[in-house]
Amino acid sequence: MESEFAHEIDGAFALLQDVTGTLNQCRVDFIVVGGWVTYLFHRNHFGHPGTYDADILLNAQSLDDGTFASATDKLLSKGYLRAVKNRFHCTE
Repeated sequence: MESEFAHEIDGAFALLQDVTGTLNQCRVDFIVVGGWVTYLFHRNHFGHPGTYDADILLNAQSLDDGTFASATDKLLSKGYLRAVKNRFHCTE
């Protein structure tokens, strides 16, 4: 299967944008953590750290107020799957 992205980082960044865009659209309170933080704020200095997953922490209130449930429905409708270890994985 041929990718629509020239490099793996492009696909990984598109994943991060898709997920965080959906969370923002649903008003989920979250932060991005892990390797993407360095890339997002210091890419000219450090370059890409080699991470391809999206590490996101949720404010527990988003679980209680229904915003994460709404985001869950949207992510599932986009083709993401629930997984045992992590809540979502992309199907492609």
